[in-house]
Amino acid sequence: MTFPLATLASAPPVGSRRARINAVAFDLACIAGSAVLGGLLAFTWLFLRTSAGAVDAGRGDSALALAIAMAGVPAWYGLAALDVATAGATPGQRRAGLRVEGGPVARLARFAMSPAALPAWLWLSVMAMLTSLYPIQLLFASLAAAAVGLALTSTVLVATGHRGLHERITATRLVRA
Repeated sequence: MTFPLATLASAPPVGSRRARINAVAFDLACIAGSAVLGGLLAFTWLFLRTSAGAVDAGRGDSALALAIAMAGVPAWYGLAALDVATAGATPGQRRAGLRVEGGPVARLARFAMSPAALPAWLWLSVMAMLTSLYPIQLLFASLAAAAVGLALTSTVLVATGHRGLHERITATRLVRA
């Protein structure tokens, strides 16, 4: 019987603080880029459908434009989660020469709790606020608040040279690839 923490103790050296921060910054830049791209696609759709603003957009066109605009963030997270589960790294971590050591489920849990996941939790909160179901709004607002607290705590720990809280909870470790 092997223990996850015993396996992690024999892991290669942990990635540098600078590499970790660069990986998160790259991931956040990709998320922002996907959100901007979704907004540009939605703008282009409405621009073309309204004859350059000469006529009002129809209800269906507006709904489709909103769906396109809001699809960028979850699309990036879906692809990144697939990368984390299969390859063990987000695009930013791969670019920085890092990978997450641990099983696929632990890696996905770490990804869901990492500082790079903060925009996803905030996006889910905003989507929940658009519903009229108060329990769902409360649930996602609570999850987003917990994610903000966890992300800030992890960021402080990483900035001071320690393992992040999301790594401690999931028994994973970010190592050089």
